[in-house]
Amino acid sequence: MSGNRCLPYTKHNMGIYNLIDKYLLIPSADLFFGSTLSTQLRRLKADEFISWEKIQEIQNEKLRRLIRHCYETVPYYHRLFDECGIIPEEIRTKEDLQRIPILTKQIIRDNYDDLFCTTADPRQRKYASTGGSTGTPLKYCMDKREWSMQRASSFSQPAL
Repeated sequence: MSGNRCLPYTKHNMGIYNLIDKYLLIPSADLFFGSTLSTQLRRLKADEFISWEKIQEIQNEKLRRLIRHCYETVPYYHRLFDECGIIPEEIRTKEDLQRIPILTKQIIRDNYDDLFCTTADPRQRKYASTGGSTGTPLKYCMDKREWSMQRASSFSQPAL
């Protein structure tokens, strides 16, 4: 078809699409959704070449903070840890996670309200649900920062 003004998505003009994403679409998404997509993309790009040892160190530190946070602010996990005799400081690496009982879809349904962090701003929540292809759809939510990180991690942004 002659006169087609649409650019095909090729290796040669990929930079144009990256620039459109970086300077138009992503900032627009941040404004429209109240997300932090731009920030998360920069963070992912900065972390791209960190050594494996440093990644493990960062992961373990974040895991320790997350476990402590869940114990202190999520009623379900506070109750579960107490019932199972789990001391949050004893969960230090991914290998220690096997001490925590698996969270199933049924447990989420039965304890939905107790799985929310008591200190989080409810206005920052983004609600969603699974498609229910294997049965009943599962409701879940995440905060805007997590939503932004999930979207950011799906981009390939060599131009950032």
